[in-house]
Amino acid sequence: MDRVPEWAALIGRRNIAFVVFVSLLVPFGRLMEAAGPKGPDSGGGIMAAIILWSVVSLSFFIANAGLVIGSIARCRSETKPLIACALPIVCIVVALVLEPFFAR
Repeated sequence: MDRVPEWAALIGRRNIAFVVFVSLLVPFGRLMEAAGPKGPDSGGGIMAAIILWSVVSLSFFIANAGLVIGSIARCRSETKPLIACALPIVCIVVALVLEPFFAR
């Protein structure tokens, strides 16, 4: 249990928060989908989750790209912002790789 704060400091709280946010979007989209219309009009809940993820991920990427540039300019460690820049891209790659297993 002593390693958890050390691990969180290494990865970064902002990066852990992004992973938790993306993880919570899946049940959020499914709940919105269950409450919405059925038949040919369905899909709004999943689309709302995808749009929310897109907006947050783009903002997250741009902010962390600025932090990477600032870290390089100040000769600081840019590990956390680089991990943060890679997270939205990793989410896309994982979704594309797992799609054949979950597509109907």
